[in-house]
Amino acid sequence: VSYTFSKVLSDAYSIIDPFDRHLEWAPADFDVTNNFFATAAYALPFFRSGSGFLKKVLGGWHTSGIYAIQSGRPTDVSMTKDIAGVGTTNQRPQITCNPNLPGDKRTPLEYFNTSCFTTPTLGTFATTSARPVRLPGVNNFNFSLLKQVNITEKRQIEFQGDLYNLFNHTQFTSFGTTFGTSTFGVVTAAAASRETQLGIKFRW
Repeated sequence: VSYTFSKVLSDAYSIIDPFDRHLEWAPADFDVTNNFFATAAYALPFFRSGSGFLKKVLGGWHTSGIYAIQSGRPTDVSMTKDIAGVGTTNQRPQITCNPNLPGDKRTPLEYFNTSCFTTPTLGTFATTSARPVRLPGVNNFNFSLLKQVNITEKRQIEFQGDLYNLFNHTQFTSFGTTFGTSTFGVVTAAAASRETQLGIKFRW
């Protein structure tokens, strides 16, 4: 089991407002505040002794699992209009409150509070810090079941079954970040649902 609490700040990105560079000093886009991993392996105790059919078929199974919980990474927001009048749309909307919603308030249609953003005053840059919203995190458990059958002293057959995302948690991966568009704050992609993999390996 391991747990890491961290905070990574950076301004090594493109500068939007050249007169207010400190707005770029914010959590880096690879900052993961909470990072929890747990791994386990267990040899099932059933039919390990004796001989015959039951031991060969039902005995000798091994299980393992990996559980990961991670906070979402920060990401930036942008606009489609040149409000500052500088000839580029590389600008942010004005932030008015904390847009990151608690977990029970997030929905696929509004993952963060979009009403916390508004259009800046014409001819000015927003005072919004870089990367003010966080992408969805990770909550995933992978499980494996394995058995090795000895045919001879040097030859074995290995059976393995893997379940990825065993509990079938929905894993959102991205959302719209362009202010003024229909997808702003809307979840646009998700990782694969539960997947099963079966394999047989022969060793000699």
